[in-house]
Amino acid sequence: MTDTATGTAATGAELVVGGMTCGACAARIERRLNRLDGVAATVNYATGRAYFASTGGRGPAELIGVIESAGYIAEPPAPPSPDGPPPDPQTGMLARRLVVCVPLAVAVVVLSMVPAAQFPGWQWVSLLLTIPVATWGAWPLYRAAWYGLGHGAATMDTLVSVGVGASFCWSVYALLFGGAGMTGMKMSFAFTFGQASTNTLYLEAAAGVTAAVLAGRYLEQAQAGKAGIQRLADRICAVFVPAVLACSALTLAGWLLAGSPAGHAFSAALAVLIIACPCALGLATPAALVVASGRGAQLGIFIKAYQALESSRAIDTVVLDKTGTVTTGQMAVTGVLAVPGVSRRDLLRFAGSVEQASEHAVAAAVTALATAEAAPLTAADGFRALPGLGARGTVGGHKVTVGRATLFADVPSAVAAWCQEQERAGCTTVLVSWDTEIRGAVAVRDTVKPSAPAAVARLSDLGLRPVLLTGDNAATARAVAAAAGIGEVLAEALPADKARMITDLQAAGRPAAMVGDGVNDAPALAAAQLGLALGSGTDVAIVAADMILLRDDLEAVPDAIALARATFRTIRRNLAWAFCYNMLAIPLAALGFLNPLLAAATMTLSSVFVVWNSLRLRHFATRGSTPISRRLRRRRRGRHGSALRIETVVSDACGVSSRNP
Repeated sequence: MTDTATGTAATGAELVVGGMTCGACAARIERRLNRLDGVAATVNYATGRAYFASTGGRGPAELIGVIESAGYIAEPPAPPSPDGPPPDPQTGMLARRLVVCVPLAVAVVVLSMVPAAQFPGWQWVSLLLTIPVATWGAWPLYRAAWYGLGHGAATMDTLVSVGVGASFCWSVYALLFGGAGMTGMKMSFAFTFGQASTNTLYLEAAAGVTAAVLAGRYLEQAQAGKAGIQRLADRICAVFVPAVLACSALTLAGWLLAGSPAGHAFSAALAVLIIACPCALGLATPAALVVASGRGAQLGIFIKAYQALESSRAIDTVVLDKTGTVTTGQMAVTGVLAVPGVSRRDLLRFAGSVEQASEHAVAAAVTALATAEAAPLTAADGFRALPGLGARGTVGGHKVTVGRATLFADVPSAVAAWCQEQERAGCTTVLVSWDTEIRGAVAVRDTVKPSAPAAVARLSDLGLRPVLLTGDNAATARAVAAAAGIGEVLAEALPADKARMITDLQAAGRPAAMVGDGVNDAPALAAAQLGLALGSGTDVAIVAADMILLRDDLEAVPDAIALARATFRTIRRNLAWAFCYNMLAIPLAALGFLNPLLAAATMTLSSVFVVWNSLRLRHFATRGSTPISRRLRRRRRGRHGSALRIETVVSDACGVSSRNP
């Protein structure tokens, strides 16, 4: 956590936090930690971790003590296991409860709300079906609520526990001591309070609320990260819960003071608790994110972190690497110039002997032609790659340099003129020298991907400004940009300059996304607000990016951004519905216009609406999208290594084992 040698505060530290059951818990721990001088912490309920940008010089023990004083547990993260992290016990526990509780809750809701299904003795069957849901199923909620109350905190679990417990206990009372247990009893569906409250059961509220909250928790727990918009909802919930509890208490007191029967007062207070249960609020964000991730996978878009979806909202510029991204990356030599006294074969032999040790696309093209025309090539001694510039080595005792014109102090006019002509035609040129004299030049050309013009046009339609970023010369860059329809060019950028250019764009008020595939693109991918790497790219680029595009065509870029924007439009609609629903329904329930039965029904329908609205993302369609599942199956059958490499790299980067259990 701290550097013992320097005494400075550590950055990037984290702790594993246990005992959290909702976003309000995370918000409480976060507030407690950030009260410490010099501490900048973010607590993520979904991952169960506290992340520290700065620890203020404090050690793990002190920070753990602060978390434990808030009523939770914490420990340093365990070292990574070669077999990947163990399954999350919290997720497994929720999954087991969901499997049991959801079918039981559905049956209770149908029996309670469909009069035709109410056979003689149905109410006792509903009680038997509700008992495991309201006890074993809701036990984690009760335990968390009690734990929070022990530390003076009211959480979503408090609200849910009170609502579920009150609904269940009232129903048991009505069955045993009221008229609800009589054979032949039917439940009438009324909007307002009936005259005989002890004849009314609220078992569907107890079972339905429990199942809905467990589903929301499971989806939240299954996420690998949390979007900022969900953190906003968590902060609001921290205020919302005590406000609802206070409103329910005031409703009970108000009806009693007004002379209303105790049953009516209890029903009004219970209706407030039930209708305010945060099922829709808890499902609003995770449901949309999970559906979006599934749809993205179908479109060949792998979302490594949910924060990437949110980042897409702010970007206004998309920076595209040239070689391998806008172009195919498969270069071919289009021209060779040898100065007088030097043969074409010698020029290619010296150039190819050096370039064969390089991994660059230009080097591969030169090596291929040299192998065909000047074999055998000699292995260069003392090979040295010059990132973004070229390469050097010694061939047969001659010091050879192959690379851009900036490596050479004096370029013969005839060679310079030939290079300029080739560059205006869209070619990339490299000069070849040995023994400090330029001996000639080689021109190579790449082809623009067929999907590039359409992808660039769609980015413009989305209100984004495409920019071509390349280490190539300005003339070649402009020619490629013109072919792809890109109007802005950043040329002659060395690998170290690419990240700086991205940072400069963002500092100038142009939040940028970066699309690349090479080792040299990795720093820029990490520096961009949104990094997108091609699945065919290098491992370093895949690890640095936020999204991985598995499709071969460049239209996956606008597809990814459009999907991300559609996802957040869906989340905003979900949250707006959830908040507006509560703001409108709570006063109606408090004033007696909604009984608890209707409150439970509307609460359930609100959650259903949120899930339905999120599932609409399954039908998200784009002009450039094609089903990828068949292509991936063909790739596994034909070229298994590439797909397996991407899976392994992504799994390692995300800390997940790619091996089957």
